[in-house]
Amino acid sequence: MTTAGKAKASITLGLEGAFGGPVVAGGQITFTRICVLLNPVPVSGTYRFIHPYGEEFLEGTAGSRIFFTDDVGIGARGDFSGAMTGRTGPFLLAANEPGGAELPPVAGPVGSNLGGTGFDFIETTDFSLMGRVYAGTMPGLVVADRASYAGTSTEQKVDVYAAAFPTAGSRLPAKPRPAGVAPVTSFFDSACTASFDDAGNFLAYSVPATGGNEILMQVQGNYRYGQIRPPAGALLPDAVCLKDNSAVDVNGQQVPVFHPLPVNDEVRVTEGTYDPMAQTLQVSANSSDLLNPPTLTRRGHFRLHRDGRRGDLQYRHRYGRH
Repeated sequence: MTTAGKAKASITLGLEGAFGGPVVAGGQITFTRICVLLNPVPVSGTYRFIHPYGEEFLEGTAGSRIFFTDDVGIGARGDFSGAMTGRTGPFLLAANEPGGAELPPVAGPVGSNLGGTGFDFIETTDFSLMGRVYAGTMPGLVVADRASYAGTSTEQKVDVYAAAFPTAGSRLPAKPRPAGVAPVTSFFDSACTASFDDAGNFLAYSVPATGGNEILMQVQGNYRYGQIRPPAGALLPDAVCLKDNSAVDVNGQQVPVFHPLPVNDEVRVTEGTYDPMAQTLQVSANSSDLLNPPTLTRRGHFRLHRDGRRGDLQYRHRYGRH
């Protein structure tokens, strides 16, 4: 909640589960938690926090904060009885008589129209999820850099660049941590296939639908490089598909991860000359596409630094296929 003076007030009530040390089977613990916060305190004095499981009377100093946590039940690992001594409770159960057997859940009566005409239930998908075990594929630390082409009347090529760093795969609790590996990368000379769910939401990239040739990339430290040389006059791909061959799932099985890379020409700025009298800036640049030289235009993103006798020109080019 927000007070009239824009201070934040919150309360956390819960029965929580965690581990009393390393994440191993048998190391689980439970505890109840009551946590209150007021930040900042508007005036010094005693503040009363009222909640379903009791009240807290806490002293506060103007300008500081009140932060109070009551955790009960953190004891021996595997012993969950301590949580039952906390103030969070009792846990109410539906019964025909006090202390009687719990009744089964009651379905929405037919004709109740709880959710509208013909719908005898209501539901919500608005919730917070904490502590979920990720069981999907854990990709390696692979960064797709760029794919650039160059061409003349007699030859053409596509260069693919990436960076890859040693990483460990994912694991389930209580299983040993996998050893770090340097990702093995390759790429296909055609575009990745994108998959979507029934609602049209993107899911993942996979191997190109057209197949294509897979090229293993060369390794130099953390950098990866590969090249293809299509015949002169052959149609170049609009995109290539970078493949991380070292990605694994929680069971240690290799499940490749794919990254799309558009193929663009490479533009290099060769000279930038600034005339302070006329306040003009002349830029010279060239494209790697020498077969069909594009028309290059200058658009902003210039910064001219003056440091004594030297001026440095910084130019940012947005790659585009011409």
